Amino acid sequence: MLGGNPGFDPLADFVSIAHAKGLAFHAWINPYGYRKGSYSGDPSLVSVANIVAGIQEILIKYPVDGIHFDDYFPPLGTSVHNEMIRQVYALTHRYGKIFGISPTGNVENNIKMGADVGTWLSTPGYLDYICPQLYWTNQHGKQGNDPLYTRRLQQWIFLNKLGLPMFVGLASYRCGEKIPGDPGWQLRNTNLYEQALSAKKAGLSGYLLFDYASLFKTGCTERTCKFASREITAFPTKPCIPGKPMNDTKHPI
Repeated sequence: MLGGNPGFDPLADFVSIAHAKGLAFHAWINPYGYRKGSYSGDPSLVSVANIVAGIQEILIKYPVDGIHFDDYFPPLGTSVHNEMIRQVYALTHRYGKIFGISPTGNVENNIKMGADVGTWLSTPGYLDYICPQLYWTNQHGKQGNDPLYTRRLQQWIFLNKLGLPMFVGLASYRCGEKIPGDPGWQLRNTNLYEQALSAKKAGLSGYLLFDYASLFKTGCTERTCKFASREITAFPTKPCIPGKPMNDTKHPI
């Protein structure tokens, strides 16, 4: 563990606290330990077998409700990524859990990285659900007139030939921030609400916010509160789990 042994098991505590509060807990993982062009550990250890073994260790030791992969895919080739994802999907199902991925919202960038999102969403045996990270507003570009969020949402819906449950990743951390090329984050304080409502109308299963800390950020407080106060109108109040029927109320997310 980075920084040494803290004297307790953080993942065990997270899962226990979440379940005590009636929440599902999905282990969110960067499977390759890869980000911004480099590995966080020894790259010689990066293999499908090691990744699958690591996932199995989590499934054996902790009562997580699912496994969730982040969007970082090193340039190892589409076939390597697809084989790894197929094996993780099969493994999670053997343990009665579900498996999803939050790829970057830019479809073209996924393809360049070898993240074969088209296959994952058109061929059984890869995913239970998907959550593309659509971290843009509809006032994108220098002039603030490019509806980039909507355009990319439509791309993902088109790709979803299997009709898998699809969640949308929303950038709560960008609320009120000055983002180069995306002035919408400062022009409007209702972006999250409007994006969630748009996703609902398009038939998506729900949304995930990144990140938790942004809910307490001073510059985001007003915008977050406005979003939270309207949230109940954006999606059904009946809880759901990605990949599970909407009437499964055991562990809301």
